[in-house]
Amino acid sequence: MLLLEVGSHEIELDVLDRVGDAGFRAIGPRSRLHLGVRLTMRAYDAAQAWRLTYEVVALQPAAPDEACATLRLVDAYPLGDERRAVRVPYVAAGWVRPRGGDDPVATTRIETVDVSSTGIAFECERAFTPGQQLELAFADALGGTVEAAAEVVRTGPAVYGHTRTMCRFVELSEKDARRLARVIADPDGALERGQVPALVYDLALARAGHLRPAGDPARAGARNADAPGWLPRDRRSR
Repeated sequence: MLLLEVGSHEIELDVLDRVGDAGFRAIGPRSRLHLGVRLTMRAYDAAQAWRLTYEVVALQPAAPDEACATLRLVDAYPLGDERRAVRVPYVAAGWVRPRGGDDPVATTRIETVDVSSTGIAFECERAFTPGQQLELAFADALGGTVEAAAEVVRTGPAVYGHTRTMCRFVELSEKDARRLARVIADPDGALERGQVPALVYDLALARAGHLRPAGDPARAGARNADAPGWLPRDRRSR
């Protein structure tokens, strides 16, 4: 059995055989399998994690409620060694919206679940799909805000009809990388920067360091410090 994701749903496929160098045939639920549908999964090799995306290119009935699908690999994205990224439980208010959009209606409040140097999990009323590009922000314990661009990796159900979304970070300014490192090293905010053990802080910062975009100082630009942290910058300035 192979577990894959279609949008916000997980399905199990019974693999039959391999097709070519980058495909396979499998039996799965007929209601979830359609021509052109894309399914994603995670795979690990000796060095790192990968997100693999397959597309259904052929489909035949196999039973009243099952279908035999031929899937072809269309994308393989390296996610890095996520297994070594420590996930820290961290609950804070924030916001999220599709990347590149400036429509206030598209902004949704979130509550974070946990964070790591490579990603974040949060819950909200809105459902996203794997591969979707997002902009998000959440409050740190010392009154600041961590802003980042992220990509949806997978989703799942949460309580009260909400959806839990797991993302990987794709862009952080240097300032936001430092704030993220501080959250990871000291999620309760009990210590100031000078009191955090240097090794712990520097290790967390080093883990986040590769996410800083080169030559993009404007992203960490000034903001209205008195505005609520969960509001995006373009709304806080109004």
